[in-house]
Order: sequence, then structure tokens, then C-alpha cells
Amino acid sequence: PLRMHGGPPSYGDLNNFHQHLNVLSNQLNVLHEQSGLGGYLQSPFFSRSKFELFALQHVQLMVWLQRVQQGAAQAAGKAGPDLQQFLLQIAHAARVLFFQPLLLHAAQVAQYVRSVGAVGSVEPADSMQQAMQYPSDSASDAERVEWLHLNLLIQFQSLYRDVLCNAAVFELHYSNAEAGLFQAFSRLEEIYTHLIGRFPASCPLSEQEQGVLTQLCQKVVKYFQDGKQIKAVLEQNPSQGKAILVANGLASNQQFAVREWIMPFMSCFADLLKVLWTLWTQLKRKKQSMAASRRGIEQLTRLVARCALDQQQQQQQQQQQ
Repeated sequence: PLRMHGGPPSYGDLNNFHQHLNVLSNQLNVLHEQSGLGGYLQSPFFSRSKFELFALQHVQLMVWLQRVQQGAAQAAGKAGPDLQQFLLQIAHAARVLFFQPLLLHAAQVAQYVRSVGAVGSVEPADSMQQAMQYPSDSASDAERVEWLHLNLLIQFQSLYRDVLCNAAVFELHYSNAEAGLFQAFSRLEEIYTHLIGRFPASCPLSEQEQGVLTQLCQKVVKYFQDGKQIKAVLEQNPSQGKAILVANGLASNQQFAVREWIMPFMSCFADLLKVLWTLWTQLKRKKQSMAASRRGIEQLTRLVARCALDQQQQQQQQQQQ
């Protein structure tokens, strides 16, 4: 149903669509596991900026995958021609939103990885080996912000993948695997708290930028607060906790109650990460531009001074003659 080459798509039924979608999502995640990009976390030749960009693309692809999954859920109750028409539409959406961007992402990753560590390659100034090192006592606030942002991205990337693509985590009753998700959720909050406390001082914001960031942060903090309450309910009532969530309107399916609650948080936090990355990247580019302008002015000043000195020397020689 997601075929783009070799003939028209063959839609089959909804189960067939989900099977193909799951295969693609698994391929995306394998690309970022330890056997793929995850293996370059400590590489002296892999650029930090490239790693962050690929990780953010992975997060965005999971956002689009989440939207396709949500759209596919609307097939409930459809049959016959209505179901076939729906399959045609949702398959088209999956190709445009997920499959095509996934192909481009995989090609970009493969092209860059092929160049990493090649003969004659030079270690980048922002290598992952250096980026993953814990900041020293003498590190600046900006260096600490960059380290926290990278770790926040990696932590969220892992949590999002498990929640979105690993249905085996979710059982009828509160499981150890779900407890592990809440531990990762708490770790995410810890890193976020440290980062957001340092970010404004290291990255001056306009009033509009501050407004956008504040709005996202308020939503994220609300999710973190709700998460602590839900975790307490599930730990106190492992066998009935999910039923309580359904009864309180926080979910509609007992087995996937935790997943239903946390999925909106995932897309919200993905937006926050993109905003933080954009603001920080703009700041770095601005600093680089200012540094380049300063060097240009210094070179021009030296040139003018040299010309003035040469002119003065020439005048003195003429006077002596």
C-alpha cells in the first residue's frame, strides 16, 4: 500500500497497511540504534551538528508517523467501499508524510556516514567525542547549555521511539516496562529543568521568541506534573490503576492507557526541541557572522593604517629630496 515505484500500490486491507507501516518504522529506528547512528556517539570524526540534525529529523519523522497512526485509527467502523476509499487516502498520506521523507533522511545519513573517518578526513571542531564529555568546572554556561541540549535530545529520542513503536511495553496491568518509561520520563524532566534554567541567560530572546518558548514550556511542565500523579496512581494500584485512568477520562483503552496519555506530550516536546534548536542555531550563526565582520573590520583597519604609513613615508622622502 505504500509502494512508490514498480507499479501502482496494492492496498489490501487495514492489517496489510499496518504491517507495511510497522516495517518502515522499524527500519527508521534501526537507522538510529547502536548498529547505526547510535554507534557514533563517541566518534571523533562525527560532527555534533550533523548528529543533532539527524536526531531531530528522526524525531520529526516519528511525529509524522504518529499522525499517520492517529489517522489510521479513524478506520474503525468502516467497511466495504468506504474502507477501501479510506485505505487509499491513508496510504497516500503515509507515503507523503512518512515514507518519502524517510527515504530522503536515510539517503542523507548514508551519504554522511560514508564520509566519516574516510582516508584524509579531518576531525571536526565539534566532534561527538568532545560533545559527549561532561562539561569541566571551567566550562561556560553556553557550553553547559549545548551539552544539556544534546543529552535532552538523545533522551527524548529514545523515549519517543519506545512509546510510539514498541507496543509490547504496554500490558493490561501496569508493567515493569511501563515503570521504565516513567523513569525515562523523570530523567527527561531532570535534564529539561537544568537546561531551561540556563537557556535564557545564554540565548537572549526577543519578546515574540520568549512568548513562544514560554507557552511551550508551560504545556511541558503541566505534563510533567500530571505524569507524577499518574505514576503515583499506577504504583499504588498496579492492577487497577489503568482502569482508574480510563474511568477519569484520561484514556479510552485500559491496556494502552499510559500510551494514550503520553502521546500528546511527545508531539508537544518535539515542538519544544525544534524551537530550542532553532533559537540556539540562530544565535551561533549570529555570533559567527559578527566574528567574521569583526575580522573584516580589523583587516580593513590594518590596511588603512599601512596605506597611511606608506603615504607618510613617501611625503617625508619627498620633503628630504
